[in-house]
Amino acid sequence: MNVSPELQLERAIVNACGDDWSNQMPTASGLIGPAVDKRAAVDLIYRKNAMTYSFIELKVASDTPLFAAIEILMYGLLFVWSKNNQKELGYDLKTQPVLVADNVTLSVLAPSKYYEGFDLTALASALNNGLVEFGQRNSVALSFEFSQLGADYAPDLQPEHVKLAIEDRRRIWIAE
Repeated sequence: MNVSPELQLERAIVNACGDDWSNQMPTASGLIGPAVDKRAAVDLIYRKNAMTYSFIELKVASDTPLFAAIEILMYGLLFVWSKNNQKELGYDLKTQPVLVADNVTLSVLAPSKYYEGFDLTALASALNNGLVEFGQRNSVALSFEFSQLGADYAPDLQPEHVKLAIEDRRRIWIAE
């Protein structure tokens, strides 16, 4: 059983924040081979509306912001590829409604301490600019951001703290 702080927080967010939140959306299961990338999944998915989603790589104390950015970038690219090839892949839009999304933000979300010592301005800008251009060529609005949990984030995972930390999350190092 995985009891990592990130997975615990993912579950707490989904439980505290309502039906527009889900976690562990598979991204590559079966695409490369039957036993490859079984664990490749977007940590959190937030559905703003039927056409607008955020794919979120959640970090608490593992890896680096660069590693997290590469992870969510890879998942976003797999999403676009799957969206463009949904018919050939046999995807059903009734069971996989995210594939109709035309606006997706790729986000790294972490407590403020996770970002200490890093200046991610140039990286965020480069990733966002590249995604905007790539998205335009693929009929989907894509963007990138680094975000931090609101000040109410507490590792105690109390639903009221989790919900406030999500409601008060803010973008940092976004492209200008």
